[in-house]
Amino acid sequence: ERVRQVIEVCDRQGLVIILSCFYQRQDQILSGDEAIRRAVVNAATWVRERGYANVVLEIANEFPHGGFDHRLIRSAEGEIELMRLARDTSPGLLVSTSGMGAGELSEQVAGAADFLLIHFNGAKLEQIPGRIAEFKKLKKPIVCNEDAKTGASGARAAELSVTAGAAWGFMDEKQNQHLPFKFAGPADDAVVYRMLRRLTAPFPGKSWPQMAPAAVGLDATRLEQLGALAGGNGCVIRHGRQAFSWGDVARRGDIASAAKPWYAHLLALAVAGGKIKGFDAPVAEVEPRLEALNSQLGHKDCRITWRHLINQTSCYGVLEAPGEAFDYSDFNMALLFDTLFTRVYGTKWQDVDRDVLRPLLTDRIGCEDEPTCMVFGAGDRAGRMGISVRDMARFGWLTLHAGNWKGEQLLDEKLATMLVSSPLPSALPRTAGEKAEMLERQRSIGGGNNQTDHLGSYSFAWWTNGVDRDGHRHWTAAPHDTYAAMGHGGERALVVIPSLDLVVAWNDTRINTRERQNAALRAIVAACEQGVAE
Repeated sequence: ERVRQVIEVCDRQGLVIILSCFYQRQDQILSGDEAIRRAVVNAATWVRERGYANVVLEIANEFPHGGFDHRLIRSAEGEIELMRLARDTSPGLLVSTSGMGAGELSEQVAGAADFLLIHFNGAKLEQIPGRIAEFKKLKKPIVCNEDAKTGASGARAAELSVTAGAAWGFMDEKQNQHLPFKFAGPADDAVVYRMLRRLTAPFPGKSWPQMAPAAVGLDATRLEQLGALAGGNGCVIRHGRQAFSWGDVARRGDIASAAKPWYAHLLALAVAGGKIKGFDAPVAEVEPRLEALNSQLGHKDCRITWRHLINQTSCYGVLEAPGEAFDYSDFNMALLFDTLFTRVYGTKWQDVDRDVLRPLLTDRIGCEDEPTCMVFGAGDRAGRMGISVRDMARFGWLTLHAGNWKGEQLLDEKLATMLVSSPLPSALPRTAGEKAEMLERQRSIGGGNNQTDHLGSYSFAWWTNGVDRDGHRHWTAAPHDTYAAMGHGGERALVVIPSLDLVVAWNDTRINTRERQNAALRAIVAACEQGVAE
């Protein structure tokens, strides 16, 4: 009954079960070869009669193991006989057996199996690609269904296996293999599970694959409530599938300050590519006019760095020195946009899409609706981005996977992680807002300066779920790992919740206050909780 429940729950989730007949040190209860054959026939018959299409059969786990007493199990000839017996009993059932832990499987057994089950417990990392390459000559599916490596070694083993064309299974022996069993999911080994998520994550092709909310653990009623609360346009992505949408997901519209994390990504690419010496390099290296400003303030602007600009701590245009205060300023952001794209990338406003945005980001993640940095044209607030919500969600999916897209690292994983997890110290003061000299004819990308506080939650232009200087959580309704790109107080937003494997994007909505942000997040989290409960 327990096995039945596991198989049927997995079937509903689209998972395949490897059902094993014999495990070492357990065949001693069987009286002889006929009992072994009868056990195989009974197992295969049960699978056939239940009509399970998500079950494959493993005759024995590590069949040459000394823990088996019966030669019918322990020998290659015996395994070949038992595999044939299972197939005859249940035609169409895929059958195999596994070898020992160094990736070993005899040529006879491999030739007789429908798919290859190998173990890498005893294999060194450098041996894995070669072992898989040899087995690939047989042109059969290869499944490593047991490897006890943990941490960085386990993650690397998984990566090597999948890259070489084999499946990989994790056996956390100390945590999961012995009584009392303990399963904490990704918390068992965060490094390995992060790699597994990266390797198995579905990514959109030309469009997002569609799936009903219940199929990805979401409650449709709660999502309807989210859409009604928000208005405008939006979409919900979970486990790589679009599970819900409202309004026009293909409509390209201004996203206001939700564009700033896109700038952060392209800034990080410039750092990674050596176009900028580092986040702490002076911006005056490419904009020397900064050195002449504010002589009465010690020419403070010559000390502005790229880190200051993207974190809105440059204090450009106010009296404080760079790094002394937080000044949410669209003069600051215009200075970042202009210096990054025209000086560092060497392009013109009208050519930013062609020269930078598309080749370095939006084309690489397959955006459908031609995102642009010139939604109002080059002559009107250059840098304001026009993006559809379904394309915003692609960027969110990229960040959720730490800069990785379909196995290709578009941005270094450490850099991608840093961008969304490095909030400013809660004690950092907000600017007093007193004006200081700026460059001649300094433009704004939208508004003025000193527009809001950082709330202990501003990280390289992303809003995180931090704690402000009074000890208050930014979004009380959301998990602590939530981060978001926000424009116009939340009317335009991209929300990423890694712990829920969830991305939500919206635009032109009524979500324009912190209270409404929390209401929307509460509906999103409730949709996940209710979906799981059902």
